[in-house]
Amino acid sequence: MNPKPESCNEHAVPAALKSFGAELSSPRRLVVRYRPSETRIAEILDAVDQAGLDVADLSTHEPDLEDLFLDITRAEPKGS
Repeated sequence: MNPKPESCNEHAVPAALKSFGAELSSPRRLVVRYRPSETRIAEILDAVDQAGLDVADLSTHEPDLEDLFLDITRAEPKGS
């Protein structure tokens, strides 16, 4: 049995969304991390539409100061 090409694989990130760094966190959940100062949400939603995907739910999360602090303190020290 030959594997399906990526364009036919329902568990692959659509090509239109790869440039946004999209990841499948589960078979029916696509995660896109972006900076609003660099990318407009409309660009991502246009790519979703171009890929022929339906949006069942949409949520956003912006890091708060605690998230930023934890990211900084968990980072590898420079020179390691």
